[in-house]
Amino acid sequence: MKRILKHSCLASAVIAAAMSTSTAQASLVIAGDLQTEQGNPSDWDPANSTLIMLPLGGGIYSYTVNNLLNGTLYEFKVLDDLGNPPAGWGDPEVVNVNTMAYGDLDGSAVITVDLNQNNGNGGKVTWVNMDNAPLQVVGDFMNEAGGAGDWNPADPTFAMTPQGGGLYTIALNISTPGSYQFKATDGTGWARQVGTDGLGSNAATFGFSTTMPNEALTLYVDLANQAIGVVPEPTTFALTGLGLAALGVAIRRRS
Repeated sequence: MKRILKHSCLASAVIAAAMSTSTAQASLVIAGDLQTEQGNPSDWDPANSTLIMLPLGGGIYSYTVNNLLNGTLYEFKVLDDLGNPPAGWGDPEVVNVNTMAYGDLDGSAVITVDLNQNNGNGGKVTWVNMDNAPLQVVGDFMNEAGGAGDWNPADPTFAMTPQGGGLYTIALNISTPGSYQFKATDGTGWARQVGTDGLGSNAATFGFSTTMPNEALTLYVDLANQAIGVVPEPTTFALTGLGLAALGVAIRRRS
């Protein structure tokens, strides 16, 4: 009887080990030129990356990177190791274009990936909450707002003002009533964009309309809350120092 029990326990252990191996939990792994700042031996090295994203539930993953130099651009991708670590460049790229990150005021940035949504790059929707990205708006409103031409991603006239906490704003007057659209870039071209579907090189635009000549509007990018949009120009309060709370009041008043 003891011999039978011993063999039975051994078989159960083998089966359990096999089941554990076959159902290994997949991990999302960040690889980019911010790895060495996290203590990794080299950049763009998924096999040695310790940047394993934390599952928050519902297909949402997050990771906070630290020690980023103030005002320095970093780029990254995210790989799915399919439950077979270590991650490698043959694994699926859920963030499949180089995506920008800048050090926050304290040298950190929060990266979030939503596996439930696709973006215009053919990857998953990705956001990075940071305060030091040099964002500026671009769209088909720029002529009407005093610019030299529409869809110019490098026009410094349209640089956004960081309000803290990942919130960026720019106040504009649109000369001609009509329907317009915008998104944001980092001011160097089209490679790094922010739109309604997150960060990438082909971000989706936000549409808005004006109904009066020289209508005053504030365009915003809210990296912390993963949104971009437009609100009427506040007249009774300043966005500076009030941040998202003031912006939220303006949005509710318009809706």
